[in-house]
Amino acid sequence: MSARHFYFSRFFLHLLAAGCFILFISSCTVVKNYPQGKPFVYKTNINVIGNFTNEEKETLESRLKGQLDDSMRSRSVSQVVRNVMKNPPVYESDNADKSVIFMRALLKSLGYFTDTITYQSHIDTVNKQEYRTTVTFDVKPGKVVRIDSFAYNFKNTELQALALANQKNAFIKKGDPFAKSAISIELDRLVDMYRNNGFMRFGREEMIGLWDTLDVSLLKPTFDPLEQAAILQKLRERRENPTANLEIRLKPGHDSSKLKKYFIGDVTVYPDLVYDTTGFARTVEMVDGIRIISYRNMFRPRTLTRNIYFKHGDLYNLKKYLKTINRFNSLGAWRLVNIEQEVRKGQDTADFIVRLTPAPKYSFTTNIEGSQNFNAVTGNLFGFGINLSLLNRNFARSASQATTSIRFGVELGNQF
Repeated sequence: MSARHFYFSRFFLHLLAAGCFILFISSCTVVKNYPQGKPFVYKTNINVIGNFTNEEKETLESRLKGQLDDSMRSRSVSQVVRNVMKNPPVYESDNADKSVIFMRALLKSLGYFTDTITYQSHIDTVNKQEYRTTVTFDVKPGKVVRIDSFAYNFKNTELQALALANQKNAFIKKGDPFAKSAISIELDRLVDMYRNNGFMRFGREEMIGLWDTLDVSLLKPTFDPLEQAAILQKLRERRENPTANLEIRLKPGHDSSKLKKYFIGDVTVYPDLVYDTTGFARTVEMVDGIRIISYRNMFRPRTLTRNIYFKHGDLYNLKKYLKTINRFNSLGAWRLVNIEQEVRKGQDTADFIVRLTPAPKYSFTTNIEGSQNFNAVTGNLFGFGINLSLLNRNFARSASQATTSIRFGVELGNQF
């Protein structure tokens, strides 16, 4: 063997040994400020058991880990060549039991109603004062319950017609998991849909979702052996592939006044709202069917009316209401935007009051910059600049922003 080959072989071995040493050190965890003489949570594992793809299993394990009680979480910080864990919590089985309750709540919200969750703990004694506890949760979610049928049953002609006309946009479909999140999103969709069609006061509290996992046809008594065999077969299939029927309807005892359609009544705008009106002259004018009450005459009336998307006599529409708020907020001329809805007693009309609190009209900013350039030809160059900027948030009373900027800079030579 040549000396050169021997040298490279030794170099490779040393490099490999150094790499293994660094890998070993980096895999170690140093625990600081641990409870003396008491078991503490060192590591928590969650194993999902069942017929799941790798992606489904990883997603479910991640979500289950988020349900751990705070006292079951050990946190470590990765440093250059090691992990450092500080102030780990004392291990108590009660906290593990709480975590099981939280995990079961999550599984039920995802459609798993026959879960089995167990855990075991292992204590690794490092020394007489350090007891590292590893807790492993074994989670068997069971079969997910899927939706076999989904229907609306509002017992109200207008509500039922709107729901059926827009059912293609529903977040719940036959065959989907019976998940609480999907049902919640569907209820929110229905509320928005009704409010966009005049039902201004309609809310989620007016609806309930009824679900049933029992097939009534399986309870009918029969003496026919063939029918009994068919029923038993259906019961086996439902145990292997559990399903549920879901129906959304109005809650018993609901407030009937919230099932009324509302139209837009009078629209009043306070464009330059001030709490102390002493010394200001109040002016009132009607522009495009909108009453404008001003104290300081800061904005042109047309600037206000063209940014209001609901008009007198229109059917109430939540989208237009929110669009108006967002539009005034985006202009930047007002620091506070508020639209009040006042229902007329005994009528299907609501008046709207738009209260706008102006932001400071001018905003002034300034900054100083410095730079230094090293060049072999010109030598060292030093320069500095001053930037001045003036922002007008209500240019020409149009709620438009105008910015005026002035910049002054000078560059000094190498003699500086």
